[in-house]
Amino acid sequence: MPKVFSNEEYTDIHFVYGFCDGNARAAVREYQRRFPNRRVPDSSVFSNTHLQLRNLGSFRPMNEYDDVRSALDTDDARKES
Repeated sequence: MPKVFSNEEYTDIHFVYGFCDGNARAAVREYQRRFPNRRVPDSSVFSNTHLQLRNLGSFRPMNEYDDVRSALDTDDARKES
């Protein structure tokens, strides 16, 4: 699932999908009603976001380098302080 939405948007997508009891088409309508000024994801985004979060525990794809990047970012932040 390519990262095309912000974490805030993905959180809202997942929330609305659950609110609609896993009905992706209803979730599209509800999302559009709640967030009229946002672009509206396709129904597949709702189900795929749920599966991504359920299976991987993250909105973004995980890979073997995530832990290394996280450690480097933390180390860089410490050096800048």
